[in-house]
Amino acid sequence: MSNSVEQELEKFEVPTRTRFGWVTRTISVLCVLLSLAHIWFNTLSTWSELWISAIHFAGFAMICALWYPALPRWRESKVALAFDVLLALLALACLIYLMLAEDALYERGVKFVTSDWVFSILAILIVMEMIRRTMGWFIPTLILICLT
Repeated sequence: MSNSVEQELEKFEVPTRTRFGWVTRTISVLCVLLSLAHIWFNTLSTWSELWISAIHFAGFAMICALWYPALPRWRESKVALAFDVLLALLALACLIYLMLAEDALYERGVKFVTSDWVFSILAILIVMEMIRRTMGWFIPTLILICLT
C-alpha cells in the first residue's frame, strides 16, 4: 500500500496498549486459551450454555480491557492500566459469580436476588464500555436507549 493510503487508514485505527510487555504477553496467553476453549466448547464440551457464554464474555472483556485504553491519550498511563486491570478482574468476577450461582438461580425459578441484579448490571456496563472502546459511542447509545 502507498503511504497516503496507510495514513488515511491510521485515522480509523483504535490505539492499543503496547508499551507494557507483560500486558501484551498476558493478552497473547488469554487469546490462545480462549481459542482452545472455544475449540473444546464446539467439539467435546457438555457444559451449560450459560457457562460457555460467561467464559466467552469474560475472556473477550478481559482482552479488550487490557488491549484498548479507555481514551487514546491514556495508552501509556499506569493509572489507566490499573483501572483496566480492575475492569478485567470485574469481568472475571462476573464469570465466577455466574458459574457459582447458576443452580441457585434455576432453583429460584430464575427470580433475581440483589446479587444477581448487581452482577447482571455490572456485565451490561462492562459490555457497553468495551463496545465504546472498540467501536465508538453509537452502539452503546443504542443499547442504552433499548434498555430504557
